[in-house]
Amino acid sequence: MRWIVGYAYYDRTRAFKRSFLFAVIESLFVL
Repeated sequence: MRWIVGYAYYDRTRAFKRSFLFAVIESLFVL
């Protein structure tokens, strides 16, 4: 049960990093 919570947290942080990276790339293209 604990590893499921850990994996969900890891997947959430990975998705956050991915969205943050895309936001930076989009801002660069806009500039």
